[in-house]
Order: sequence, then structure tokens, then C-alpha cells
Amino acid sequence: MPNKWAAYEQAREERPWRIHPVWRGIGFILILIIPVFSYAASDLTVEALVEREILTLPPELRGSFELPVVGEIDFLLAKVAMTIVVIFALFALLAIFYSIMYMPMSDLGYSRMDVKPDQYQKYKRRRERDKNRRRR
Repeated sequence: MPNKWAAYEQAREERPWRIHPVWRGIGFILILIIPVFSYAASDLTVEALVEREILTLPPELRGSFELPVVGEIDFLLAKVAMTIVVIFALFALLAIFYSIMYMPMSDLGYSRMDVKPDQYQKYKRRRERDKNRRRR
């Protein structure tokens, strides 16, 4: 059975660049390592803040949980909340770092999707256009 949308389908363009497989591996490793480091950092931070009484936790975050393999974990919900904050912060720092690294290497000229400045004509507002029509 023929496809009724075949006339409207467009051929997909092949990108002129490809991602190097090494960068895919680095990204995969970062996705695994950052949450582990974030939990370790939040574990140390929450324990130190509670021990020195700098941070007073609400009762909802003070609970301790017993896991069969690991044992008892104090302040698990506080550590998980802090882990999420640290993960977002680390990924934001990485994104800023990559954008700073990419800026000198990128071509900041016009792409084929941009309109050249000499071809762009600013449209007059409707009120101004109507005034010119009335004067004629």
C-alpha cells in the first residue's frame, strides 16, 4: 500500500559534522561519575553541618533509613536533596565551561539560516504606513 504522505516527505540532510565516539564515551562517564561525586559531597556536607549545628533540618529530612546491604543511613532525604542541587550545579558549570571552550573554536559568521544585513528591510509600523497612504 503506497504512503499517502510520500509526496510531502523531504529528503533528510546529512550533517556536515559528526560527533567523535570519544566524546560520547566521556559524556557517558560523566553521567555516571557526577551523581556519585555529588552524593559523596552532599554526604560530607550534611554530616559536617549537622555535627557543628550550623544546619537545623526539618523533621521530614532527619529520618534515618536502614538498607540491607549498606546499613543505616542518617539524614538520607537531606543528602538526596543536597545531591540533586549539587548535580544541577556541576552540570551547569560543565555547560558554562564547554561554551567558553567552544566560543574561540566556532565560526561566528553568518550561517545559511541567517538573513544578511543588507537584505533585511525593516517593516514600517501600520500606523506610519496608513499615514503615508492618506497623504497621497
